[in-house]
Parts: sequence; C-alpha cells; structure tokens
Amino acid sequence: MAYPDNIKDFYETGYTFNNGVNVTGGNENTAFRLSYNNTSIGGVEPNTWLRRNNLGFSGSLDIVPKLTLTTNLNYANNKAQRPKQGSEDGARFMVQWFQRSMDMRRLKDYRYPDGRILGWSISTPTTANPLPRLTNWNNPYFLAYESPANDDRDRFFGDVGLTYEVLLALKSAALPAAICLRRI
Repeated sequence: MAYPDNIKDFYETGYTFNNGVNVTGGNENTAFRLSYNNTSIGGVEPNTWLRRNNLGFSGSLDIVPKLTLTTNLNYANNKAQRPKQGSEDGARFMVQWFQRSMDMRRLKDYRYPDGRILGWSISTPTTANPLPRLTNWNNPYFLAYESPANDDRDRFFGDVGLTYEVLLALKSAALPAAICLRRI
C-alpha cells in the first residue's frame, strides 16, 4: 500500500521568533549602544530546536580632542537540539532510500513492548539468520528522540581600539585588540 505523503508527514512546520531591544545614548564626548536579542527556532524535523541569546555593547569615548577610545563587546549563547548528521543518520536519507509504502504513523511508536527498536529497513530472514534484523538505517523517530545532537555554546568576542584624527578626513588606528573566548 502506498503512503504518498509519508515523508511530508514526518516533517513539521518550523518557526522562528526573534525579539530584540536596543538602548542608545551619549553626550558630546561619549556614545554607547546596548542591545539584546533572543531567537527561538523550532526545526522542521521532530524534536529539533535552537535558542540563541545575544548581548552586545558598543561604546566610544573622546579622551582628548582627536583621540577616541572605542570598544565592541558581545556575548552569545546558543543551546540547540539538532538532527543527527552523516550518511546514514538523520532524516535526509529518507528522500533517497525511504520506502513509499511505509506508514509513518507506525514508526512514531518506535519501540516494541520488549524494548527493541522498530525499524523500516529489515533484512529477509534466511536459514542462517531466521530472525529479521535491521539493516543500514535507523528509524527516523528513534534518531530524533533518542539520539539528537545536543549543542551548548557560550562565546565572548569583541574589540578595543584607539583612533587619532590626524587631519579632518584622515584617522589613524592604534592598539586594535581583538577578543575571542568561547566554551563549546
């Protein structure tokens, strides 16, 4: 029996929510910008998502006429549950190898009562191997719920520098320093 929408039935409607706020200010000698952004993404594969938070600060200070200190500082945090990757992992293999006669509703309950995993690519029993066994590819729901790729990253990056106005249209930069720290 054909299930013409079985691959479409596996995927979900993804979404992206993005919220941000910025505050700017300063006076004749200073300027600053503080920003926060939150992004929430629901993936198109079951049980996949991304949460991202960014905090940024930019500022400048005129130390003396023609000499300015500038800085850009950023913090980014990502937490994600991503789909598996690889030639035989994840759901991308379905578009090439998946059986059109497979009922995805049957695969959603991916464990047999005894705990074994219900697969879709099963070998034909033989005299030497009388029990059918899984071959090559796992159940995509098993991969989505039992074997996702989890990701948690914190990054801090930015720069600090001095600029000197030599002439009205000519500035020279000194002490540019890049900052990059991350925890993965």
